[in-house]
Amino acid sequence: MERKCSHSDSKMKRIVFGLVVITAGVLWLLRNSGMLDDSVSQIIFSWPMILIAFGFIGLFSKQKEFPVIMLLVGGFFLYSNIYDIPFEFRKMFWPALIILIGIMITLKATKIIGPKKKIKGGERSNDRLDETHVFGGSEFTLHSKNFQGGEITAVFGGAKINLLECELAEGEHEIDLTAVFGGFSLIVPSTWQIKVDITNIFGGVADKRISSGAIDESRTLVIKGTAVFGGGEIKSSLD
Repeated sequence: MERKCSHSDSKMKRIVFGLVVITAGVLWLLRNSGMLDDSVSQIIFSWPMILIAFGFIGLFSKQKEFPVIMLLVGGFFLYSNIYDIPFEFRKMFWPALIILIGIMITLKATKIIGPKKKIKGGERSNDRLDETHVFGGSEFTLHSKNFQGGEITAVFGGAKINLLECELAEGEHEIDLTAVFGGFSLIVPSTWQIKVDITNIFGGVADKRISSGAIDESRTLVIKGTAVFGGGEIKSSLD
């Protein structure tokens, strides 16, 4: 049931992303044809609106903490571009946002103490990835005898994840990737069967593995998601 829900969430996220891209294209076409007012265009094609768009898309993924923050920050700056925000509200907004982020981090930590635990020296033991990096990153080795994919979100950040000590569970499993000006590096056994199904916008994922040995076709890892000015690489060695 958990895998079906994860697959459904990933599919919905890609559908929503596609609809957002279509909407952006239509609005761009209307602007270039003179059918969209300049004042409206300046609002739509602005960096706060980009934050709002990606925050909205992120709401359809399993991790909703960071998308909520993107929506709040994007909405704040978009509103301030249209209306004059009182200075008193500006003073309250940022401390309140920091408090909210702290609450989210605390709540998330209490949820992951059970299934995920740190071992030592940048090593972890877990059957699923759950990585979110914003203006930062991490590098670690994962140990699992029943690896089942997971989720990686990298926004102006990234992660280097060593899966050489893992065994992929039987069947098909997914890693749901969202990379915006960020990325990842996965080091996986050369015998794993990997499929890449990424929506690329000035980004991508490169499979740089060197094949050595028979591919186990009973187990498949699918890399799905979105790469916008970002992406990653898949390797079979630490070099």
